[in-house]
Amino acid sequence: MSKRAANKAADIVRHKINSEPVPSYALTVGKLVEAYRLEKMPTRPSTKRGYGAWLKNPVLPVWGNRFLTDMQTRPELWLQSLSLSPKSKTHIRGLLHGLCNVAGRC
Repeated sequence: MSKRAANKAADIVRHKINSEPVPSYALTVGKLVEAYRLEKMPTRPSTKRGYGAWLKNPVLPVWGNRFLTDMQTRPELWLQSLSLSPKSKTHIRGLLHGLCNVAGRC
């Protein structure tokens, strides 16, 4: 099989995958945050308050109504666009990692 034929076959498969409707049970980031708060949110009050603030302010306004699959499009680029300190961006990145761990269990 030539490279051109392989690419043509792959394009057909890609088109089929990308045109399929999103199932109704698809997980949004907002629902994932709710699950995270119930299952994995730290119990220490100061940590819980800090994580809640990171979720409420930069994460949910941008990602809350979007599907988890949308978040897999490199959230690091979104993090770089935030006008926060590097340490704050690191905290948010760690929080997003925790959300992804919860998504693996959902």
